[in-house]
Amino acid sequence: MTGMWLLPVLLVLIGCGGPAPCPGPLPECPYYVTLTVSTPDGGAARGVQATISGAALSCTPTATGASCSGSPVLPGPLQVTAPGFQPIDVNAIGMTTPAPRCGCGGFTLEPSNVTLSMVMRDGGVDAPTEVDIESPVADEGGTDLVSGGDTRVDSDAD
Repeated sequence: MTGMWLLPVLLVLIGCGGPAPCPGPLPECPYYVTLTVSTPDGGAARGVQATISGAALSCTPTATGASCSGSPVLPGPLQVTAPGFQPIDVNAIGMTTPAPRCGCGGFTLEPSNVTLSMVMRDGGVDAPTEVDIESPVADEGGTDLVSGGDTRVDSDAD
């Protein structure tokens, strides 16, 4: 009879042993960040490259810029480059949210969105950085460096 009180105590302890196990296997949680890269005119950005702490992110053009993602070491320097745009160099940090009991926690990048600025030519005009091959460029000897032709004007031909 002395052991009879032990059975109800054991049942209570087993029943209050914590939350029930998760149904099925736990998900594999992807721990990566996403960076949205926007352009001033809202168009697609081609050739975007982004790194955080030297680790490259994978960037894909979108209708309004680009989307970059990866698993960098945070915090660290965020660098974004694209042809025709000024480079961006800021510090990035990661923010986590706790995982629910049977799921994945959140992981966000701060800043999560950057906007590219056009490269400025002299006079403050927005312009891409590509060389304009339509205009003739001559060396000191008068040879057009684009077509190879002679650009000198013969003043004795009059």
